[in-house]
Amino acid sequence: MSSHPQTTPDRIIGVNQATTETTTRLKNRRHVGRDHSPDEFKEGSSKPERLPDGRVRLPGFLRLDQAEPWIGSLWKGQSQTVGGHVVEVLSYFPAAGEKVDIEGVEIEIERVENRVIASLLAKPTGAQQEEHRG
Repeated sequence: MSSHPQTTPDRIIGVNQATTETTTRLKNRRHVGRDHSPDEFKEGSSKPERLPDGRVRLPGFLRLDQAEPWIGSLWKGQSQTVGGHVVEVLSYFPAAGEKVDIEGVEIEIERVENRVIASLLAKPTGAQQEEHRG
C-alpha cells in the first residue's frame, strides 16, 4: 500500500492554483524597482537633481546613457543603470554613506532599499562641473 495521498482532480486544481499564484507573485517581483513613485526618492524626486554644492542626486535606476550629461562621463559595463554599475565596478554591494571614486566621478551612496541603490550623490567631472556654474 502506498503512503502517498491519492491524486484527485481537486488536488490537481489546488496545485495549479498555487502554482499560478506563485508565478504571478514572482512576475510581480521582477517588476519591483522598475516602477518608481516620486515619494520613493529623497526630496520627492525620481529624476536627477543638481544640488547647491555642485553634486547631483541620481536615482539608482537611471540608465547609464541618461546619467552622462549629469556626471560628465559615459560609464560602460554590463549593467544598464547607475546603481547596477556601481555594484558591478565595486564587485560588492555598498552601504549607504559609502564613498567611492568611479572613473573620476566621486560617488556617495545616499540611500539603499531592499539591496538596491535607490539614490546616489555624484560630483561631476571637472569640465561638467564648470559648465553648470556659469
